[in-house]
Amino acid sequence: MIKSDKKENVQENETNLLKEKIAELEKKEFRCRTLFETTGTTTMLVNQDMTIEIVNQEAFNMTGYKPEELIGRKWSDFVMSGDLEMMKEYHRLRRSDPGKLPKKYEVRLVNKEGQVRNVIINVSLIPGTYQSVVSIHDITERKQIEKALYESEDRYKKLFQFSPDSIIIHDMDMNILDVNNKAVVEFGYSKKELLEMKVFDLHHETELKHSAQVLAAMKKKDMLNVESKFVRKDGSVFWAEAAPRKYTLGSKTIIHVAIRDITERKQAEEELSIAKKRLNIATSILRHDVTNDLVVIKSALDIYQDQNDKTMLDEIEKRVEKSLKRINMHREHENFVESYKELEEYDLVTVLNEVTQNYPGIKIAISGTGEVYADDAIYSVFENIINNAIKHGNTKKIDIEIDEKEKYYEIRFKDYGICIPENIKDQIFDDGFHYGKKGHTGIGLYNIEKTIENYDGEIEVADNKPKGTIIIIRLRKIIKR
Repeated sequence: MIKSDKKENVQENETNLLKEKIAELEKKEFRCRTLFETTGTTTMLVNQDMTIEIVNQEAFNMTGYKPEELIGRKWSDFVMSGDLEMMKEYHRLRRSDPGKLPKKYEVRLVNKEGQVRNVIINVSLIPGTYQSVVSIHDITERKQIEKALYESEDRYKKLFQFSPDSIIIHDMDMNILDVNNKAVVEFGYSKKELLEMKVFDLHHETELKHSAQVLAAMKKKDMLNVESKFVRKDGSVFWAEAAPRKYTLGSKTIIHVAIRDITERKQAEEELSIAKKRLNIATSILRHDVTNDLVVIKSALDIYQDQNDKTMLDEIEKRVEKSLKRINMHREHENFVESYKELEEYDLVTVLNEVTQNYPGIKIAISGTGEVYADDAIYSVFENIINNAIKHGNTKKIDIEIDEKEKYYEIRFKDYGICIPENIKDQIFDDGFHYGKKGHTGIGLYNIEKTIENYDGEIEVADNKPKGTIIIIRLRKIIKR
């Protein structure tokens, strides 16, 4: 009796284990079947004799046949006669010499209603068998769009191909469907290369987010006008005005984009912005210089009134004339900025001689010669460097050395007065920085630095051993023919 009970327990355990395995297999089969049915593409299992063993429901959407109508039939029954021999040869070679075959290729199938469907077929053999898994992607709509585009080519070609603007036609997934001659020239890619790309591939990396936003907007609108940066094949970047227009061809939505290079306009806008900054700096310089002259005039007037020193009248007259000259120079500089003309050629010795004659009590020596690109603000730059050395460095001597470098002339203003304190050297070019008992620094090295930068130049400060300061300016030299 005990043996009988044990035997029954063993059988029961084996039965339960078998049920668990069957349930697990059923679960796996369900997952596989679900995946098979929901791939989104027609998928089938094909035997060596070309018969269809299994096919998913998606086949009905493409062929019009229900899965049960397809199972047991040969796939060759649905292939266009013009592609049939190629398909049969591929089927044979796949089982004998698969290395000679592409895994993916385009063929034409005929559905239940006799309509031709253009498809891309992807085939793989199941390892260890002669059965193959076939997935079929219907590209009929894409082919119809291509056909529709080329059917209208006679009317469209001249406007499209010979447009002065680059024209790109793409779908809502940004796949490029067609481009004109100008686009090929502009971007530097061949037409074949462009047709294998997405529009995103042509955008500068900083514009990808903006491009995605434009695409999202085009899903709601029929047209837009935007500005964006594009990248050519050689890596060069250009600004363009893009005008996307949305159309429908057949059942497919496409976007026609005209792209016009506006790099020169953007550069002009940038130059205008720079010109405005230059004008602001020049105005700041003028305001500061005239204020300094007015302070001197006020001091001279006080001395004249208190001491009846008539020499002060000469100083006042000289300062008035100096201020008027500054205003005239500013007016000329303002005209220069407003007309967007290029920087002019200046002879350094001529400028320095004119500036240094205002300091007869200071021993100033100029050595070297050179011509540089600058504007009229260069007079105030040099004058205020000298003025700062005298007022804040208490120097009685200044050596100005002009040294020619490869791309620049280096102008070194060497004084022999008080050195600039080490703890403020990193701050003297900051906007609004002040030091000293009088609480100001002449023109302010901030404005001097910004002016020099507008000339594509450089400025730095160094110690003059054993005593004094050196202001070093580098300006681009004139290139002679």
